[in-house]
Amino acid sequence: MTTIRHSILGLSFIFLSIASFAQFTGPARYSEARFAEISIDKNIVYAQAQALAFPWMNQNNTILQNLNIDIYRPTNDSINKRPCLIFAHSGGFLTGSRGHDDMVALCDSFAHLGYICVDLEYRLGMSNDSMSSTRAVYRGLQDSRAAIRYLKEFHTDYGVDTTNIYISGSSAGSFVALQNLYLNKEEERPLATYAGGSAPNTHPDLGCLDCSGNTYVQNGRAKAAIGLWGALSDTLIVEAEDGNAVLLVHGTDDDVVMFDKGPPWGYSFLPVAWGSKTIAQRLESLGFSPKTYFVEGKGHEFYNTSNGMWSPAPNAYWDTIYYKALNFFYEQHRPIASFSYSSDYTNIQFTDAQPDYPDVLWDFGDGETYSGHNPLHTYDTAGLYLVQMFVQNQIGSRDSTSQWIEVFDKIYLTSLEVYSVNGVYEIIENQGTLQFSYRAEPETASDTTIIWSLRNIDGLAQINAFGRLQALQNGSIYVIATARDGSFVRDSVMVQISDQHILVDDIDVLSSTGSYSIDIPAGQLQMEAIVHPDNATNQNIAWSITSADGMAEISENGLVTALENGLVYTVATAKDASGTKDSVAVLISGQHTSIGEKDAAFWPEYRLQADKVLLFASERTSYTARILSLNGIECRTKSAEGNTTIEIDGLAKGIYLLQISAQGISKTQKLLISK
Repeated sequence: MTTIRHSILGLSFIFLSIASFAQFTGPARYSEARFAEISIDKNIVYAQAQALAFPWMNQNNTILQNLNIDIYRPTNDSINKRPCLIFAHSGGFLTGSRGHDDMVALCDSFAHLGYICVDLEYRLGMSNDSMSSTRAVYRGLQDSRAAIRYLKEFHTDYGVDTTNIYISGSSAGSFVALQNLYLNKEEERPLATYAGGSAPNTHPDLGCLDCSGNTYVQNGRAKAAIGLWGALSDTLIVEAEDGNAVLLVHGTDDDVVMFDKGPPWGYSFLPVAWGSKTIAQRLESLGFSPKTYFVEGKGHEFYNTSNGMWSPAPNAYWDTIYYKALNFFYEQHRPIASFSYSSDYTNIQFTDAQPDYPDVLWDFGDGETYSGHNPLHTYDTAGLYLVQMFVQNQIGSRDSTSQWIEVFDKIYLTSLEVYSVNGVYEIIENQGTLQFSYRAEPETASDTTIIWSLRNIDGLAQINAFGRLQALQNGSIYVIATARDGSFVRDSVMVQISDQHILVDDIDVLSSTGSYSIDIPAGQLQMEAIVHPDNATNQNIAWSITSADGMAEISENGLVTALENGLVYTVATAKDASGTKDSVAVLISGQHTSIGEKDAAFWPEYRLQADKVLLFASERTSYTARILSLNGIECRTKSAEGNTTIEIDGLAKGIYLLQISAQGISKTQKLLISK
């Protein structure tokens, strides 16, 4: 086996610094030569498939062929799930095999970094016509998918991370790699891969994408691909959903596989192949920014191989392509280091953007470090600090990020002065108001906001968050401003309140008879309200009914009239600004709940129309119609004989009760007002 090593492998990865990851164990996996030794498992049969029998002229003349791979692995590796790279050799589907110099060098180099590397063998065989060459490329695609299915099936045996399998190829191998990434639907299969032709040139069906080589139930598509001087059968198979996980490498003067488009070698009997330039243009048309390395004036295999063999040794382009591949593959599985932070002066709370990474290291820029997620760090002094975050994911890939953060010392308030904006410190108007403000020292304090509060001596008032004071009860109160910054600095001023109305602070609702039930049809019960204190300025109350499952109505003087069986609450609410209320339950029974068949024919019907309720009844029917709120408050009432209307203009949208009383019977139903 030929092994190619590079002195520059010891250099740090192009965007990852060795020093940055000094806190992690060992060199950076997948970007530095971490493993001194690798092992190679040779001649592993991953599939058996029908291959064309030489000289490949008859598509029906096939033999069963074992397909092999060589697997390169780092030895003494502590991680049992690693990204896997598949390399497919050149040869125009006519020559070549595992063991080409360039493929071996790639497998060897990347295995020393920590990758699982696979040198792929795929079926050869084509003749000088379009149909045969199209089928040759498709067989290579099928074999690459069979290899991926095999690696996924036996991933524990080789330590493969099944979510990170990539493929790369040179020339014909690049055809295989690019078709693997983009020819990924059955409807994209070329017509020549199906059964067809006419005797004696018939050709059998090659089967579906995953119907050849083995029967492992896995998806055979790679996650990403590198195409070295390769092409696609048609760029229309590249769709937005396929993504942009490809690196295209090509010389602009390639006369074997055209950089633009055309048949390989310029042979007109071969189908047009769409080269790297057209693939990049297709990706751009889909809104992607394709990753490319196009070299002006260079031809085929311009890193100095001939059909995959050194001619006689690699040139400088080999190193360039190697490191571009190194960066590209790493980007596919690189974790993303990212964090945000919030500041409480010298106390800084850091938050991971991706909290599921197993290894997270922090350098706070002040000589202190931390291992773990979401640290809270306290700086000794204010200043500008470069905070660095290093992350490592489950397969050992690393990333870092940094942010400059400015840390401030907290400057506390030393004094507050509370004052009335208009210089007045008394309120002589009922529920009058005063606006208060404050002066804070020093003006450079970190937090100059305050909390307003009151201390009532013998008066009563309320103050909002903006220092607006409202009087409620005569007497003296203190307006207090307290610093929010924890300094405990405060100041206060006294305010005198006079000429305030005395508010109701309690109400007792009682029945005049001592009874709290009604058991006769349309029975009535007089309620009374006792207001406290007895010298309250406004002792008027408003009566209302709240229904539990019964129904009643109440007059403005507290007379309850039963309507439907069940429980109701009679509510007395003070009409002053106090909002004080009280209620008692009244049990209703013995009410009529339905209309007899005899009376039903005379019962009014209703219909809503614009801003009125239309009632339809026999002229012999006398009735009273009421619209009530759900808590029993009467909104509209009208007595009539025959048809009539009730105006509802001015009532808010919502659900009301329509109660119709006639012939000593009441009927109530819900009424929806929606206009």
